[in-house]
Amino acid sequence: MWKALHSYRPLRWYSTQGKSLFETIDQVQKKWAASGQPVTNASIGEPPFATPALIRDKIRVLSDTLGLHRYPASQGMESLRSAAIDWQTKRFNLDAPFPLSQCLVTNGSKEALSALVQALVGPGEILGVPDASYPIPRNAALARGGEVFDVPRDAKGELLFEEIPDEVVGRMKLLYLNYPANPTGQVASKDFYQRVTDWAARHEIKLLSDLAYAETYFVGEAKPRSIFQDNPKARSLAVEAYSASKQFSAASLRVGWVVGAKDLIGKIQAHKSYSSDGTCELLQLSVAEALRQGVKEQEQWRQVLTERRGYVAHRLSQLGLESSWPRGGMFFWIKAPSPLTGEALFQKLADRQCLVMPGGAFGPKGKDYIRVSLGADQKDLERVLAALEVVIKPFSIAV
Repeated sequence: MWKALHSYRPLRWYSTQGKSLFETIDQVQKKWAASGQPVTNASIGEPPFATPALIRDKIRVLSDTLGLHRYPASQGMESLRSAAIDWQTKRFNLDAPFPLSQCLVTNGSKEALSALVQALVGPGEILGVPDASYPIPRNAALARGGEVFDVPRDAKGELLFEEIPDEVVGRMKLLYLNYPANPTGQVASKDFYQRVTDWAARHEIKLLSDLAYAETYFVGEAKPRSIFQDNPKARSLAVEAYSASKQFSAASLRVGWVVGAKDLIGKIQAHKSYSSDGTCELLQLSVAEALRQGVKEQEQWRQVLTERRGYVAHRLSQLGLESSWPRGGMFFWIKAPSPLTGEALFQKLADRQCLVMPGGAFGPKGKDYIRVSLGADQKDLERVLAALEVVIKPFSIAV
């Protein structure tokens, strides 16, 4: 049975929502810190590794030589856009690079996602999202007065877009795709991208591909694909967003970029020119250098994340808990034991000084889940899993 559509009055949405989940988590941390108690945080998708020396050294050199008195250009520096297009073309073996004019630098990939949604989806129009997904596109549509339709996934994690009712398809302007998926860790196949592109073209729906976790995958798993890979039709109706936060373990830099269809890049650029400034140039140049030279630390990062994935999967199996098997990204999506909800399990763990993310943050389907981040180090994961074992004991779980 399909979920009801979700909508809200435009421009007033944020003021009706109260504290965000991130504010709530921050308050829990501060509460324990005030009492001198440590908190174990496995909630945030924050890169767990030191930013590579290549980037830090470049920033240090540029900070002494590059003037900081000018506003940066809204579209981003040619140096970074050129490096991003070259990297994309080689990484995904594209037949031809995108023109430089079809790449835009953003303040993290989040800005690109929000800007395109707000540019395309207004009152009476619909954004399609995976039934549990990164909340920024959903929130942007609701804030704009648009509606959100939750698209179910199959067992592999691929969207069942062909089952969306006709009355929804007729008002859908944009479909949000996110692979490797946050929070489930699933990936998309070549066949899926080709089928969803053909479907979108038939129905005149645009596609927003979030590839923030392009380089965050596990040893032995295939590299995540791009929507443009072996799929030339997507070049005219999709954009793809990338992030230095995950790719280079550099979240505080707030550097992202988006590449794709000319008209969609234009809409993001127009929205950006009215709502924000360009990205700090010394940060852009440091990321451009990393894209050109590559970051040797990434292989080590993947090995560490693979070991953590194996540990968490083993412990969850011991606890009898149902969870995803992530093939990319950095999260486990764990079903709360009945009758607990994800929110209740989050609270019980928070009472034991362990923070996870309640699944309701990712949409209605997530209400019975929690998300655990592999960004937490090994000892922190051990503490979270030990606390989880304690709090589920009163329930009918084989431990």
